[in-house]
Amino acid sequence: MTQQHPVVPTEYMLDAWRSQYNQLGKSFSEVLIEAAQWGADIELEECCALFKSNSVCGTKFQRESSVRDLRNRRRPKPKEISVTVTIAGTEEELHDLITKLKHDKKITYQF
Repeated sequence: MTQQHPVVPTEYMLDAWRSQYNQLGKSFSEVLIEAAQWGADIELEECCALFKSNSVCGTKFQRESSVRDLRNRRRPKPKEISVTVTIAGTEEELHDLITKLKHDKKITYQF
């Protein structure tokens, strides 16, 4: 390949993914999926910027509306569910559980 692709992760991103795999115990597949999603997000934003700037694609309002629709279809917001859970244990055990779940990005919580 004689030409470098314009969407290349920074060393910081590469180090973060290596760390997730080596130190945080994410599977190789999880890291690859995250990297692919990162690349797709970069591509989506470039497409949106190009579309927004192209006056052939309608009025400014129409272009902004179309960009919003494109983002909503390509990156739909995940549906949130709310669950109430009762956990028996010490305050320290509860704190450790919440810390682990937050670290794994599996929960948000409110008191």
